[in-house]
Amino acid sequence: MKVTISVFALLTLLTFKSFSQSEKAYIHVYRPGQFTASMSNFSIYLNDSSVCKLSNKKRIFFEVDPGQLELESIESGAMSGLKKTSITLNAIAGDTIYIKGDVKSSFTRYRMELTRVFKESFIKDVEKQNIEIDNCQLE
Repeated sequence: MKVTISVFALLTLLTFKSFSQSEKAYIHVYRPGQFTASMSNFSIYLNDSSVCKLSNKKRIFFEVDPGQLELESIESGAMSGLKKTSITLNAIAGDTIYIKGDVKSSFTRYRMELTRVFKESFIKDVEKQNIEIDNCQLE
């Protein structure tokens, strides 16, 4: 009888834990290694809240509540705030979203374009370039 109760309690706990994990959505943002603006960091904001300063050839991962989200990228440093780029996402519970940040340049400044990519593209880029987790030096 004790074994039956223990097994039932364990199954209930596992079911509850897996259910609670699926209440969030997950976002991976990565910046492939590029020579252009390689010394620049880009501040990443989620709904106007700072998440991380993303460095060249680095990536971040975080969980969010489901719903519509605004992800922004702004160059850090002396010229910061001159050029923002953003992407609007619809996060669904249990989903994982992959965002690639490509640095583009104009005559006077850099910007990091945020693009949603497939999981396969993310894995390929991360493995090919050995993209590591960023330590997120926040402002």
